[in-house]
Formats: sequence, C-alpha cells, structure tokens
Amino acid sequence: MSADITLSQEIFNTIVSYYDGYLTAQYDTLMSSFKIFFRSVLIIWLIYCGYKLASNKEESWFDIIKTFLLVLVVYTFVLETDAYRAWIVNPFIGWVNDLCIFFARGESSKLFSALDKQALFFMDHVGKLWPSGWNPLDYFIAAVAILVMYFMFFVMFFAFLVIYTISYFSLCIFFLVGGIFILFGCIKATRGLFFAWLRHVFQFALTIIFASITLGLSFNGIKQSIAKIPHLDVSNIFTFDYLSLLAWCAITIALFLKSPDFAAGLTSTMAGSTAGIAGAMSTAAGAGAAGVAGGTASGAAGAVGAGAWLYNNRKDLGGGIRDLGSSATQALKDKIGIK
Repeated sequence: MSADITLSQEIFNTIVSYYDGYLTAQYDTLMSSFKIFFRSVLIIWLIYCGYKLASNKEESWFDIIKTFLLVLVVYTFVLETDAYRAWIVNPFIGWVNDLCIFFARGESSKLFSALDKQALFFMDHVGKLWPSGWNPLDYFIAAVAILVMYFMFFVMFFAFLVIYTISYFSLCIFFLVGGIFILFGCIKATRGLFFAWLRHVFQFALTIIFASITLGLSFNGIKQSIAKIPHLDVSNIFTFDYLSLLAWCAITIALFLKSPDFAAGLTSTMAGSTAGIAGAMSTAAGAGAAGVAGGTASGAAGAVGAGAWLYNNRKDLGGGIRDLGSSATQALKDKIGIK
C-alpha cells in the first residue's frame, strides 16, 4: 500500500471502484434503452415543427435545421462514443477533488489521506495534554476535558464526511443520468430540464468545495488553539484557548450544515444534503410545537375553516365583522405557523 493511502482513503477508493463499475455497466444499458425513446421524441418534435411551419406560426427552417444538427452531434457524443465520461464526468470530478484537497490544506494528494493525517495530528497533540502529577482527581478532570475535545472534534469530522459523501454520490447519480438531460437540452421545448440538471450538478460540487473551505479554515484555527495548550491546568481548565478549541469545532459543524445553503444560493436551487435533513427535522419540531400551542389538529382545522368562511363571505358581512374575520384568521395562522 502506498504511503499516501490511509484506512479512510482505502475505504473510499473501494467504494468509488464499485461505483465506477456500476456506472460503466448501467450507463451503457440506460442509454441504449433511452435511444428509442429519444428518437420518438425527436420525430414528434419534427412533426410539431412541420405543423407550425404549415400554419405560419413563426417557426423557421433555420432553427429546425440548427437544432437537428445539434442533436446529431450531441447524440453521437453522448451515445455512440465514450467522450461523455472521458471529457465531462472524469475531469469534472477530478477538478472538484483537487479543489477540495487545496482548500482543506492537506499535505497529501488524496483528500481522505489528508483528513486522516489531520485527525492523527489532533490525537497526537491532545495525547500530550495530560497533567504531569499523579493526583487521581487531576487525571479524572483531564480525562473529562480531553473526552470533550475528542467528542467535538470527531463530531465535526463526521459532519464533513456526511456532507462530502452525500454530495459526492449525489453528484455521481446525476452524472449517471446526465446523458439523458444533455440530449433534452438540444431541443428548445425540453431545454429547461438540461439547465435544471446542470444547476444541481454545480450545487453538489459547490457543497463539497464550501465544506472543504470550512474544513481548511477551521483546522488551521484548531491547530493554533492546540499549540497554545501545553498541558491541562486542572485548577483552571476552562481557559480561553481550551474554549476556543471547542468553539472552533462547534462553529465548523454549523458551517458544514450551511454549506448546501451556500451552494444553493449560487445555483438558484433548493438546499439538499444534510442541511435538508436538519431543516426537515427543525420544521417537524416547529410544527409539533405549533400543534401543542394551537390545540388539537381537528380543532385547529375547524378554526381555519371558520376563518376561511369569514374571509370568503366578508363582502356580505358588515365592515366590522369583515375586519374581525380577517384579523382572526391571520392571528390563527400566525399562531399555528401558517404563512
């Protein structure tokens, strides 16, 4: 095994090799099956364009010929050669991985090898923080403090792995079906599908890159904090440097969970990955709290229905009742969290 390969990198390489084999087998099968469907769509589109030409509905021969030639080129590129994988998929994933390594500030040419080395650096330095005396109480207090540091660090480490793994394999899944959307992008009527696919590809790629930027920034701060703690003073254990180490880890976890939001903001998509899971959990918790505050679900539904009736019939009621119904409905919506 190469010196650049560690346990995490070996596991990741194994998973990627399985995926590459699956992609090679499934992509060819998928696109072979898709050929018939796409040819049918192209024929229907040509018939539709011919109908528009015959009806003088602002369709030009130039646009039809241009689209048809584009379809021929892309069809050959995607379905008849290996250029899609060789020129698009592999370079794009390699570019994302190179940026991750660069921003993570790893000394290894492999991302997970660099992460393992950072974790080993952390464990090596934290292992030197034990007190020099032989007092059992001092050792107990130091053990608790070190366990807290380990917990915060590896929660941060695990959060990055979750973000990276989900985004990476989501990216791979989108590339698996990418040939279909590239072909749809040749036809004006279905071009929106291609741009939606492209935005999500960049969203997952940017999520990985933003998480790597956060990792590189935070680990630099963690190393500086550790270097300032030569040993744990049990008489004054909660020093600024110790707390700053925990703060770095906590802030990094929060930024990891925000990485999908950063990527979604740039690509005009909805945030996914772990942030989506966390958002769903917080939404469910908020809905539960709103249900408790507002009473039972049936009572809330009846109140909303009554408010809706008042709103729909506000013209037949007096001005005072109209205002009362509208304000009551809005107050109820605000209370149970309906916007």
